[in-house]
Amino acid sequence: MAGFDSLFSGMNFQSTIQKYCNQIGWRLSDINSELAVLKFDMQSGRTQTVLISRNENMLSFLVVSMFKFDSEDQVPNYLSTVLMKRNAQIMIGKWGINVSNNIHIYSVGHSVDMQLMNADFFRRVVTILITECDDLETYLLKMINH
Repeated sequence: MAGFDSLFSGMNFQSTIQKYCNQIGWRLSDINSELAVLKFDMQSGRTQTVLISRNENMLSFLVVSMFKFDSEDQVPNYLSTVLMKRNAQIMIGKWGINVSNNIHIYSVGHSVDMQLMNADFFRRVVTILITECDDLETYLLKMINH
């Protein structure tokens, strides 16, 4: 396990994530020793942003959706039901509510044991998460606009 741990520790986090992105053909938006940021222009016209961080022996991937609420009371019940159903259908990624500065934000994320990570799996996780977020945003925007 020390080998995998060293792949993602400190400055190695940056070089390993950069190496994966180079192999895949992706350009990082930002990176430091704790956080990598990837941005993707989607067919919907929106941009999806992936935040990647290291927590102990795990890599955490997070895509923040456009759906933000000023309080828990404003979060629509139907949205939680939709996301719970989606969580039951997807193998990579789970929806949740992150609270930042008292703002409730829906996000989809996934954590992976570093021992399982390689460039192919990295691509798969990122692609699934940005697609899931974009698909949900498209679905909910259609619901709101009808």
